[in-house]
Amino acid sequence: MTGYSAESQTGRVTAGQVDTIWRPRTPRKGKCGVILLPGSDNPRAYVDGVIQPASMRMAAAIAGEGIPCITSDFYNNSWGKDLTMTAITNAWTVLKAAFPLMRTDKVCLFGASMGAAAAARWSQLNPTSTAAVVGLIPAWSMKYEYQNVPAIATAIEAAWGFSGIGSYPAAADLLTNAPAAAGIPTLTGYATDDTIALPTGVQAYNTAVGGTLVSLGATGHTDAAIAAMPLTTLTQFLVANGA
Repeated sequence: MTGYSAESQTGRVTAGQVDTIWRPRTPRKGKCGVILLPGSDNPRAYVDGVIQPASMRMAAAIAGEGIPCITSDFYNNSWGKDLTMTAITNAWTVLKAAFPLMRTDKVCLFGASMGAAAAARWSQLNPTSTAAVVGLIPAWSMKYEYQNVPAIATAIEAAWGFSGIGSYPAAADLLTNAPAAAGIPTLTGYATDDTIALPTGVQAYNTAVGGTLVSLGATGHTDAAIAAMPLTTLTQFLVANGA
């Protein structure tokens, strides 16, 4: 482990919102960085020092392996909307400016829950710029979750501005758009008893893109599920795919 520092600032990625650069003590040269996306309504999950221990542990592990990374509030949610797509691109611009010796033609995306949904959609919109995608307890197919998890249907409708399954926007249907991400290295960690990111939908997307599937056990849609992903599996996957 090389060690790291975490530098938070307001306004670098999005006006008035906090972002954090996780700076390795010895950054890997000629390799791409990582953008970390928190779950919806949990914007500061990767900010050093907050009470999100599993999420912060992941960010620290990535930076500790010499991999530069950045997170942001991403407009306080990660529902995969166009606004979030712009924020991800902005975050990449900030990351490249902070680490001029790193690879700048590709980036790795890592998200949890709806943060993974945002990572998936950005990879579909920018396949040639995406080195790899990691999703933990990921809402890989928001339409599947919408149809099967009533508790989050209202929130998804509000985020995307629609009502009813028949009018579900194609842009949000990640499983439909999965072919655009086929071939992008993908690591999926899922909880066998998840009642939000349902295992069936998670597995279907992972199969569609040809990703690697890791069971996190019966850990639910919780911080404990994120903590269940072995750090060596995570960091080795990123390193093997350009980070």
